[in-house]
Amino acid sequence: MEVEIANEYEEAKKQRAGKSRDRLSNLHVTLLHHILSFLPTKYVVQTSVLSKRWRHEWTQIPYLDFDDTFFLLHNTQKINTRFLDFVDLVLMLHHGPSIEKLCLSFGNYCHIYRLNAWIRYAVTRGIRELDLNMLYERSIKLPRILFNCESLEVLKLSLNTSIKFSLSIPRLKTLHLTGIRILDANLVSQIFSDCPHLEEFKMKNCNLGKPKIFNITAHALKSLTIDSCVDFSECNLKLSTPSLKRFSYITFIMAQDYSIENLPSIVNAVIKFIGSYHRERMNGRYDASVEGQKLLDRFSEIFEKLCDAKALTLCNQCIDFLVDEQDLLQHFPNLEYLELTASPTFSHLDVISYFIANCPNLLNVVIHLTWKIFGGFYINSRKLRSLAFWEGRVKLNL
Repeated sequence: MEVEIANEYEEAKKQRAGKSRDRLSNLHVTLLHHILSFLPTKYVVQTSVLSKRWRHEWTQIPYLDFDDTFFLLHNTQKINTRFLDFVDLVLMLHHGPSIEKLCLSFGNYCHIYRLNAWIRYAVTRGIRELDLNMLYERSIKLPRILFNCESLEVLKLSLNTSIKFSLSIPRLKTLHLTGIRILDANLVSQIFSDCPHLEEFKMKNCNLGKPKIFNITAHALKSLTIDSCVDFSECNLKLSTPSLKRFSYITFIMAQDYSIENLPSIVNAVIKFIGSYHRERMNGRYDASVEGQKLLDRFSEIFEKLCDAKALTLCNQCIDFLVDEQDLLQHFPNLEYLELTASPTFSHLDVISYFIANCPNLLNVVIHLTWKIFGGFYINSRKLRSLAFWEGRVKLNL
């Protein structure tokens, strides 16, 4: 009896010891690296003090994230030096088989030769994703080896400066350009022919000068975002993207002309005009001036190509245009989600009611009001599940 009790005690003791064991250290290397990939590299390096198992583990991590905000001190010069030396040290001691992802975020204090040295090293280690976010006051020239990298699949550049580049990356699938001044818009159009597998393209706050033609021809492209890029006022925007599923077009000034082929695969579309297109109204409608008709024609060219979308987001200006083009609202058989910014005027509410009534599969509607609603509002829809009105950040109960 005593022997059995002793055996049970020893077994329970072993179980308790097993529960207190470091389970994280016993994870498979691939899973452990995946968990550490969510941490900034500074914190990953600090795990070396945990145990012998962790002492050199950080040198094998294929995901590197360097951000100078984690080196904040009162002395700015020390921040710069410590951050740059830390990046140099980590890259020098890295012994993993490859560097799959490299993120660099810092100010304009880094000499371009040092940055280019990091990029060249990452390219030679088979980098698949590069995310470069920096504030630089002068024009820079990134190494040519980057724009011909055969292993690169994701490239995100946020530079706030002008650069000269010509991409020819055979495996590139995702390209984000933010805050970049591009003197020749033809270089952007050329990207799609030189990167045949590109699936996602985002261009935000970029300055393209004043291009005459901006042509995007890409049969593999699935996601396209053009956000706040100036100046399209004298430009002809041409789209030929039969595989496009997500389209976001946010602009200050409408292009001079649009040539958009059908978008049979479109699922989600966002259309917002930030600029002002207010014109005189006669009896609640826009005037019949030549310029007014041109604006309506340009909007119609975009809007009618979105008829197969399942989710649609429109700005207040779009509703203004639709007051005069309600016939465009009869062709959205697949629409399930609708988000609008509108003024609670009779003309806008009339457009919204008509739109909802002509969308047989519409399930959810969100309306952001520019000012408080007055009077009645009638909705005729059999399938509609939710209708939300928002004034700023406040939801209105009508």
